[in-house]
This record gives sequence, structure tokens and C-alpha cells, in this order.
Amino acid sequence: MTSATKRCAIAVFYFFLRMLAQPSLADDDRSASQYQISEDYFRYPPMNLTKFLDTDETIWTYYTTSNKLKRCKADQTASITPYETLFTRTYIQNNKSLTKLLWGIFTYESNNPWEPCDAMDVGKKVPFTYNQRKTTYDLRVRNSSVGDPDRECMEMFRDYFARGVKILCLYNNSCQELHQPNF
Repeated sequence: MTSATKRCAIAVFYFFLRMLAQPSLADDDRSASQYQISEDYFRYPPMNLTKFLDTDETIWTYYTTSNKLKRCKADQTASITPYETLFTRTYIQNNKSLTKLLWGIFTYESNNPWEPCDAMDVGKKVPFTYNQRKTTYDLRVRNSSVGDPDRECMEMFRDYFARGVKILCLYNNSCQELHQPNF
């Protein structure tokens, strides 16, 4: 497996913006007989979202399919378990630096339930819900790799996750200077 494939396998994942919505765990009625292993399974093994996020490094959003322009969006993990994470998100919107404390519940979007989680429901931890979900796809890069993201990884994001959808580039080199996340 090439180093680009390894990076892509853990850098591309789904985010569900859980705008005050708690997902229902009872919605998954798939049986084991409905799952099949594709030819790409061994070329691109399932990424482990929990392992990717379990770091002290800042994680930058490089590309997103979200229609909200939040430049220089950076996450810093505060706490993580195999089931959920608490993290701080900093971004620039309308020339202001904003910071939010968010909660993510790990879930499955495309992987089989016996594989590592590949998606996360994201939102504020609140006691009530409105069931307003919007699925977006992000290409995330750890700070140590953000200066030179792999071209193959970026193409894979565009081809597989953002086909026919407008993509916003949220990161550029000035993001490091505009705000240093102090989480």
C-alpha cells in the first residue's frame, strides 16, 4: 500500500452536522447477509476515524462539501473514547475567529458494523433534538501533513465523495498565521 493510500484511508471521512439532532440508534436494521466485500476492500482497507482523531495535533479541514464558508477550520481533540469525542473547533467566518466546543458520536456510514467507525454525528451536546441533519464530506489533514497534502488523496476525495457537488477549500498557508488554535 502506498503512503498516499494510507493517508487517504484515514483522512477522508464523513461528517454529519447534527444541528441539535440526536441520531436514532434503532435505524440500523441491516442484516449481516446484506454486506458484501468489494474488490476495493483490500486495496483501500477501512479507515479508523477514532484512531485518526486520537491525536494532540491540530486537524485541519482542507476541503468540504458544506456550503458554509468557515475558513481555516481546525479541530483539536479534548477527549476521546471508542464511542464519542469532545473537541474544540476554531474557524474564521466574517473576518472573526470563532471557537466552539462540539461533541461527536462515532457511527457507520459505509463500513460494516464490525469494522472501525467511518463517520461521526457532530453537534453541541444538548438534551433535546430537532432532527435536522445534513451530510457533508470533509477532507481532513493533520497539521504535520497540511503543508503538502497528497495529490492522490485530494483527487480521491473529489472523485469518490464530491462528484457533482461544489467543493470549498477552507485551508491555505495563511491559516497557520491567522490563528494558532490554543485549545
